[in-house]
Amino acid sequence: MFDSSADLAPTPPPKPLGRDTALLASEEHGRIVPYLAGRRRLGLTWISDAWGVSSQPVKRKVGKKRETVGHNYYASFAGVLGVGPLTTLHAIYVEEEKVWEGPLTASGDYADLTIEGRGPLRLYWGTETQTVDANLADSGVQHPAYRGQAYVVFDNWLLGENRSQVPQIEFDVTRLPADSALSVPAALNGEAHPLAVLEELLTHPRFGAGLPADLLYLPSWNAAADQLAEEGFSVSVRLVSATRLDALLTDFLDYVDAALIQTAAGKLALRLLREAGTPVALAAADLTEPPALTAHGWPETVNEINLRFANRARAWQTDAVVVRDPASYAVTRRPLTQEIEADWITDQAVAWKVAAGMARARALPWLDGTVRVLRRVGADLRPGDLVDLTYPTQGLDAVRFRVLGVETPGPAAAEVVLQVREDTSQLLGTGYTVPADVVGGASAYEPQPPHSVLALELPWAWKRSDQHWLLVLPARGNTLDNRFTVHWERKTDSYAVAVEGVVWGLRGTLNAPLSGAGLIYHPGGLDVTFTSPDNDIEDMPFSEGVEARKFVIFIGNEIMYGFDPVLTAPGRYTISIMRGQVGTRRGGHSAGAAVWCVQLGQQELAVWEAPKSYKAVNLKVQAHLLQREVPLADITPTSLSITRRGLRPLGPANLTARGDGVAPTWTGSESITFTWTLTSDDRAETDPTVNLTSRAERCILEFWAGGVLKKTWTVDEDPPRTASNADLLEWLGGAVTFTVRAYLARGGYRSVDYDEITVTKV
Repeated sequence: MFDSSADLAPTPPPKPLGRDTALLASEEHGRIVPYLAGRRRLGLTWISDAWGVSSQPVKRKVGKKRETVGHNYYASFAGVLGVGPLTTLHAIYVEEEKVWEGPLTASGDYADLTIEGRGPLRLYWGTETQTVDANLADSGVQHPAYRGQAYVVFDNWLLGENRSQVPQIEFDVTRLPADSALSVPAALNGEAHPLAVLEELLTHPRFGAGLPADLLYLPSWNAAADQLAEEGFSVSVRLVSATRLDALLTDFLDYVDAALIQTAAGKLALRLLREAGTPVALAAADLTEPPALTAHGWPETVNEINLRFANRARAWQTDAVVVRDPASYAVTRRPLTQEIEADWITDQAVAWKVAAGMARARALPWLDGTVRVLRRVGADLRPGDLVDLTYPTQGLDAVRFRVLGVETPGPAAAEVVLQVREDTSQLLGTGYTVPADVVGGASAYEPQPPHSVLALELPWAWKRSDQHWLLVLPARGNTLDNRFTVHWERKTDSYAVAVEGVVWGLRGTLNAPLSGAGLIYHPGGLDVTFTSPDNDIEDMPFSEGVEARKFVIFIGNEIMYGFDPVLTAPGRYTISIMRGQVGTRRGGHSAGAAVWCVQLGQQELAVWEAPKSYKAVNLKVQAHLLQREVPLADITPTSLSITRRGLRPLGPANLTARGDGVAPTWTGSESITFTWTLTSDDRAETDPTVNLTSRAERCILEFWAGGVLKKTWTVDEDPPRTASNADLLEWLGGAVTFTVRAYLARGGYRSVDYDEITVTKV
């Protein structure tokens, strides 16, 4: 009695369609019938409850007995594939496994098939003459004939062992638009012609918009259809949800780059927007007011199109083609990618054509907006037409625009409003001749002397060392050189290797003054145009630029960190900066100042410890390209005076006189107390104005009057210090307005920078 047989176990209640049968009517029967034009794999939308559900025990020998180890479940059921009639059945898949392969061309109202190991099925093609299926009629629920809809009835199908749900079943089918009035066949490239599909969606009385067929102006449709057929532009359109007609038309016309136009007779014409045509010349006299145009610059262009499509050759898996425009990338120096979802495209060749066309049209800056023209000039213009606009006051000289829309404000209006976009694609088309580039004197694939060289003595905070370390940062003479060698002149005309390097910098010019006042963090505060041949900057977030020191900028004696560059013109960027870094102070920099920028990766900058006995060094930077090198004799030397900057502390901050750090005054009859804040050049990540550990030993105060140095006063580094009235009168030669400069010093070496304040005589 302690033993039992599995034969006594009750059969689990089946849920053949993966749902509670009580919910099937509400969950499945109200779904949209899928629309297909072309070739795709379609799943089933259930139109029935399961009926005739049964199970059979599966017996296997267990020990010496045959016992029930499970159950095989069977059921009958039916589901809709989509709008009919289908043209061809290519294959049937169950759980991604191909269980039947054709092709089978549609004939009659239905086809009977038997799937080995599963059971029989009947596929109704979706004709207008099909009748109610006999098995479906015996299901206990009344069903119509589903005319115009392709559906499948499965008779006593094996669901599987210990499986009470219907497996995933898909049908690889072709359906072509029927009764097309176009002059081209509806079939194209194993799929459907896009205009045959569009015609059906507009005119189909049951599944389309139901427009009269004679509403279409067929000569224009046929002309566009012939061109698309010549291009092999086929589609497989699948719609599985209710869609607004205007949204569907927008998507469809984007695919083929076309526009619908209403003719004077009220018919719908269609034209491809990439047609050349003869442009209509528009001048200032043809306009009722200046053009309202918006200029879109290089940051808004696209130099890479990533188009994803359903690849028919790979069982309709999502695939992608990537088309890059190298000329656009050469200007922007960064990938500007646009992702395109093109589920209706299933042929890779078509995907390439569409992506290439989009890349060509979107790779150049453009103008768009509205142009108001006299009605007598613009009344006959239609979307897709070309106009050449000349308007000298806006610098427009026969600029070609494509008309995207035409609006007439009213029946009596004297003007027409044109929506236009500059037709930049014609600049990259086969009929456009690109002007020849100006060829320089450099021969191809040869290393070139550097465009420029930055030689800089580093402050103490860069290496945390008192030695005089020199940074050598060259800008490439071309974009090919891959490394360089720095030579130093040991004695006249005798050079030795100082350091090897692989990290190049970019040299540019400051476009706008950079004030020494304000915040340490300047969002977009640096406006620079890089003039070296290698002039691109990649994106870098704040954390990398400031914490990892990978994006460093040098202007004069100031070192700063940069991040988030924005391209505003070829070679021109605005850059957010963090100022006063690595033991340097903020300073004022005028427009035209030299700017050096470098991005650091895993490689280190070329840094060299100069000999202690030298007060100046001459350097030559020899560029290399693979195994070639620039002759050393052809390189102009760069001279750098050595000031022992590593010994020099950071200058003081917050210099005040009589407690006033802005506009102190002096009557000429009182002593003046000066105070300042010691600074630490060890604060490399933030504003270096807080005294962590000052390296200064002395403070040097200079008194200037009338542009002449009157007195140098050396005191201890710690403030405050008071100058008596008598001393001031003696130093300055009387009661006058004067300026005080404060330096910090260590070992006899003054700080490179100083703080300054003017005391006004009142």
